[in-house]
Amino acid sequence: MKRACCAAALWCCCTSALTQAPLERTPVAAPAPDSASAPRRAISEGLDAAALHGRRLYRTGRNRQGEAISSELAPGVPIEGELAACARCHGVDGTGRREAGLIAPALDWAALTQGRAAGAGMVSRAAYSQASLLRALRDGVASDGERLAAAMPRYQLPARDAADLLAYLQHLGSDADRDPGVAEHAVTLAVILPLSGTRGAAGGAAKNAIAACVERANRAGVPFGRRIELLLLDSASLPATELAARAADETLLAVAPWWGDLDARTLADRLPDLPLIGPLGNAAELEDAPAGVYAVAPQLGDQARLLVDAMARRDPGARADASLPDTGARRIALIAAPLPRYRSAARAAKRQAALYEGVALQVWTATPGADGPHDAAAWLALQPHDGVLVLGSAPWAKAAAEVAARSGSPALQEGSVHVVYAELGRAALDWPADLRATLLLSLGSARDASLNPKALLADLAGIGAASQAPGIESLAYSAACLSVEALKRSGRSLTRAGVRRALETIHDFETGVSPPLSFAPGQRKGVWGAELVRLTPSGSGAFTNVQRWQTPRQP
Repeated sequence: MKRACCAAALWCCCTSALTQAPLERTPVAAPAPDSASAPRRAISEGLDAAALHGRRLYRTGRNRQGEAISSELAPGVPIEGELAACARCHGVDGTGRREAGLIAPALDWAALTQGRAAGAGMVSRAAYSQASLLRALRDGVASDGERLAAAMPRYQLPARDAADLLAYLQHLGSDADRDPGVAEHAVTLAVILPLSGTRGAAGGAAKNAIAACVERANRAGVPFGRRIELLLLDSASLPATELAARAADETLLAVAPWWGDLDARTLADRLPDLPLIGPLGNAAELEDAPAGVYAVAPQLGDQARLLVDAMARRDPGARADASLPDTGARRIALIAAPLPRYRSAARAAKRQAALYEGVALQVWTATPGADGPHDAAAWLALQPHDGVLVLGSAPWAKAAAEVAARSGSPALQEGSVHVVYAELGRAALDWPADLRATLLLSLGSARDASLNPKALLADLAGIGAASQAPGIESLAYSAACLSVEALKRSGRSLTRAGVRRALETIHDFETGVSPPLSFAPGQRKGVWGAELVRLTPSGSGAFTNVQRWQTPRQP
């Protein structure tokens, strides 16, 4: 079956095109100017600065300087940061939890400052004062002098951190304890993008796409009477500490965050507790990312796994499930460019190859600063192989295609160079026919339906903007529309925890510019799998389908 690579195909999730203004908060009604500087203010109207810092410490285990707090579960057993956060056991709302036979009691101020009778699995105790509560945190001694359970960490809190925590505990669970970014009539979302420098144009295109979706939601009337506002933070110019603090203290969640070359784990470490929806750049790959990061881009690692499946099967169009026989000996050469997302995808490919008996995977990883494509081609020409997987952009794929085209082996000259289309883009359309013939591509677009960017184009026009970079706009727009949907499902009492729960109820969510997005508890990748296609010999940009949409073989 042939499918035209029409204008809509430009909107398939292209992350390779991502390239790297001052900040402002704006209710979105037009593309936000990048020159104004907004005064810093806390959106949580009932908490002062000390209580806001105390809330961050309570929820994330980090103090006002962004440093991880330290504690011990027992002498010589240190824990710190998120693992030591009070909310981990006592809950974000401080109501307490029961888990694995242990009880973490309520920590709201009313409960702490009243005595407690024995019952429901807990012993009696006297009321806490501020001094006795600090002693309990530091030494593990209850208000009446009894030792607290061994599961209660013993904290090493400097005086300022202790004061911040006490200031917050007096508001925990109260009406004043709104999550950051939530006010009576507005909710503020962080837009962390490179708005200046070499990536400024790409960041500006992403910003406009986010603004376009949000403005449509505001015009339609966001549920529960709150208007969505955006806090623009320039990740190319702001000091890291200021960027992280403003996002943490003033916004409910981050939409399509793109902070330099940070991967997902490092981004989450910089922005603890903040839901990160549809991160861009290297952070789009969720390998090792903690909870709270949600991808809208087809994962490069998953597509690499699917391409390994195709090479490890006799029939590249066969379904990759465990019921099909392996092919026997296969020699796969893997070339990985030096960016973090390619190294991550290479690790996924190695794990996938291990599922097949007799498949040998040889990996060449580029050294930063070297002439990577040339060196990769030289390695590949000397490497016995039955197929090659290229994890890199167009120059890397072309170098491998040239080796295959001049190999003299018909098996290598047709469909032996496996590439993720989002990384290749349309560059291959200008290659000679013999090079195009060597390619087998994974295509992470919507299944059999063409993508339809009309809604995005109309929304951009609604704020006086035009499309500049379809690949990044599609990702940013998908992230923004997904964020709006999560807000709608969260109810009037907006919290970061509630947004996460709402995201996990979203299934087959249509954005028009991405495959349908689905999430579930523990499932934070919105898109799985891809199609396998070849470019038609004519060079018209049409695809010949080799394998319809499927997901990689599971261990």
